Amino acid sequence: MANREMKKYSFLLFYFFTLNTAALAEEKLFIEIKTTDGLYLHSEQRLTWNSFNITSDPSYVKSAQSEYLAIKCGGPWGAVKYRLTFVDGPGFKLHMRGNQLILQIIEYNVISSEQAINAMSIHCIDTEPKQTIKSIAEIMINQSNYKEETLELKNGYEVTYQYSISEESILN
Repeated sequence: MANREMKKYSFLLFYFFTLNTAALAEEKLFIEIKTTDGLYLHSEQRLTWNSFNITSDPSYVKSAQSEYLAIKCGGPWGAVKYRLTFVDGPGFKLHMRGNQLILQIIEYNVISSEQAINAMSIHCIDTEPKQTIKSIAEIMINQSNYKEETLELKNGYEVTYQYSISEESILN
């Protein structure tokens, strides 16, 4: 009977230490994107096992924003010019697919209407810039495996990423 109790408690102790050790595991993802224009995007993401799941929304990181000219016609005071803010440049999206972390490199572009707006003198047409988002690359990273890589993408972006896991045991 005592032997049975000992096995039961040793199993519980093993289970407790395994759970706590796994709970203290910290995943880190460092990403650097360089464009041909000299833009840099640096990001360090701290991830946990519960950060993502299959149904969660992806995590986005975007470049700096820029303002673009737009025009609204037919208002009470005639045509009104105003500015809209859009993201322009590199970015990335993180999401899970099974046991893999998916790093999707994204390029944000803006189709500007400033030249057409400035050319309007007599006739006015409501005109706004348009945001476009293009997925350039998708990198699959297996959880629990260290990975470091530098890639040259077709559009000239240079992507460097490092995925690591540090486990801090409560026994230390």
